[in-house]
Amino acid sequence: MSDLCNKPRALSMSAQQRPILPKPFRAAGPADDGDGFGGGPPGEHRPLPPPRRNTKAACETCRKSKVRCTGERPVCSRCRGRDLECVYLAGYFETQVQALKRKHEESLHENLVYKELYRLLVTVNEAEAFDILQRLRAGTDVGTIVRRVQEGDLLLQLALRPESRFRYQFPYLPSMPAALQTPDNPYLGSFLYEGTMQGFHQFSPQSSSTAEAAQAWSYSQIYLKPYHAAELIDGRLGSVKASNWTLVTADDNLFRQLLRAYLIHEYCVAPAFHKDYFLYDLARGKGHLCSPLLVNSVMAIGSHCHRSVAFRSQIWNPQNIGYRFLVEARRLWELEDLEDATLTTFQATILLSLAYNSHGMDKIGDIFLRHAVSMARKMDLFKPNPAIKSPRIQRAREFTAWAFFNFQTSSGYYFMRRPWLSEPPEVALPDPDSDPGWYGEFALMYPPSTTPTPMHWPHTFRAMCWLRVIMNRVAQETFGDYHPQAVTGLPQETALEIQSLLEEWYGSLPGPLRPQVAVFPCHMRLHLEYFAMHITLATTVIEEQTEIHSEADLERVGAAPVARSGPVAMRHLETVARLYYMRHGFEACDSFLAYFLALLASISLRALEGSGDGARLSPGRGRPEVLRSTLILAMKGLRDQGRHLHVCKVLFRLLRDRLRLADADILGRFVVAPGDKEEEEEEKEVDLALHTRSRFPVPIVKMGEDLNASILENLLEKYQTVSLESSDSSDSGNDQDETMMVV
Repeated sequence: MSDLCNKPRALSMSAQQRPILPKPFRAAGPADDGDGFGGGPPGEHRPLPPPRRNTKAACETCRKSKVRCTGERPVCSRCRGRDLECVYLAGYFETQVQALKRKHEESLHENLVYKELYRLLVTVNEAEAFDILQRLRAGTDVGTIVRRVQEGDLLLQLALRPESRFRYQFPYLPSMPAALQTPDNPYLGSFLYEGTMQGFHQFSPQSSSTAEAAQAWSYSQIYLKPYHAAELIDGRLGSVKASNWTLVTADDNLFRQLLRAYLIHEYCVAPAFHKDYFLYDLARGKGHLCSPLLVNSVMAIGSHCHRSVAFRSQIWNPQNIGYRFLVEARRLWELEDLEDATLTTFQATILLSLAYNSHGMDKIGDIFLRHAVSMARKMDLFKPNPAIKSPRIQRAREFTAWAFFNFQTSSGYYFMRRPWLSEPPEVALPDPDSDPGWYGEFALMYPPSTTPTPMHWPHTFRAMCWLRVIMNRVAQETFGDYHPQAVTGLPQETALEIQSLLEEWYGSLPGPLRPQVAVFPCHMRLHLEYFAMHITLATTVIEEQTEIHSEADLERVGAAPVARSGPVAMRHLETVARLYYMRHGFEACDSFLAYFLALLASISLRALEGSGDGARLSPGRGRPEVLRSTLILAMKGLRDQGRHLHVCKVLFRLLRDRLRLADADILGRFVVAPGDKEEEEEEKEVDLALHTRSRFPVPIVKMGEDLNASILENLLEKYQTVSLESSDSSDSGNDQDETMMVV
């Protein structure tokens, strides 16, 4: 009871007491001991000392003395105050443990380097071991010596050189078909055929002069090794800087690799500028004949040429560096004044059209082509311009004019529509022997040779220009406007005249391009085009088209020579295609191969199916095994090119799904390697259609045939419809035969 009475009193007293607070913090005064709580004027405060900074690693002096190190660099406080040497074994952002781990890895690597040096000294011959010892005595780092040996600077250069006797083996049937080995076939006596099929002794240098022997040996390498084994030699390539021209990458090595890939592969297919003038300005970082827009356009195409680029055939994929170059090029292109375009803007527009055409998006590419036509007319590019005083600029304009005429002609011809321009430039093409600088030349080095080999590009480009003039006339006479419904028939007289022009062109080919000597892909493409044009003439002549249905009709006297030239041209075209494959293979990027491979596959497939035009044209008619070998070779080429170009991937898929089950099984043994993830990762049918905007007609289309039925985009729509119907039938349990799509 007493406790209860005293409780209110206790509460009242506690409420009256002063609250107990910490002593105010005051600045240290003269009499203060430095603890901040004594002396000094009341109410004055000083800040608390900052917390001690943790150091990642101590210097070696503090660590050995077992004292705390402040960690300042390059000298800590303790070493600075005592004038001691301050050494850190750990990096600036490393802890002591991380530094020990790094030192351990470096020791292991150093141990491996010395083990490799010991192995080399034991295994190599005496002369090579002496050379290594001489380098060691001269003070060369051990790691540098081992690396140079491994990269081929000393011994392995000989051990790793490409096998000179290598050639690609035909799939299915390993030998050249007997149907192609006719007396009138000029390619069976060529250096390329003899060197590839019948031995290599004829190329051994027999000259008594060492210089002449070296030159002969270097020249022989082009017939013994594939084109992609050669290296483009140009000192300017080593001086180019990516950061001067693009925001996509700062990697100079990658930039130069993509540039080399473009020049050695796609430049020769459809050049848009003068190579030497472009490289000169590119290397020095400025100039009128190079621009960021043009460089990014070049890189976009070079990306699908280089085998190390991931997703290179997917131009829409942001993981593909080619996509990023293309987006950057389009951004720069949209900032240009197209009404007053520069020469480099015009050249970049050509390349943008080529980039989209190569990937099955020629509907977009054609937009750039039409802009290029408009620019060329506003620039008056096809006529000499006396107002231009610079010979360099004038030559660049002249070369570009012919390059664009060639490009727009081939775009019209291979897409079976009339080209925009019907007349070539008014600038005469100079003689390649007297003025090779107008064209520019390529120097190629085939290891282990040390002598450059010319590509004969001036002769090649001039012959290409004259062939495009004839091709332009064929397209103007045969094909309709932008949306044709059918191929227009040629009168026999016109066809005979064009055939005569073609034969005159073929007979006047310069020495490096003749059938016996031609070897480089750019040479062989001209021969493929020549025979493909003969096939076009043979299938579009009005007077003969209704008369010739079989080989027996060709034997009649009434059949004119234009139609008879079709089977001969097809035989020679297949021979050139097989020689191309034997020597160079189909793995390296060549966008022009799409048409010829699709032509070979389509005709062989029609012949296997019993179609009259396929059986008439194919050299292997009546021989299913020969037809099948040609078909599989062409399909392999489309598959290989499909790794670079989306349009080839689509063509392969469409033609593959037309095969009979037995032929598809055979194709799978030679084209799709078991367990190859890259081969197995195929796009779905809906993705193929989504990423294809193409009016490319699958060859061959004859006079009177509906062209729209062979358009790639339309075929994909039919392909999707058939796939959906087949899937629905399978789900409903109806056992039906697989529907075959007609290409």
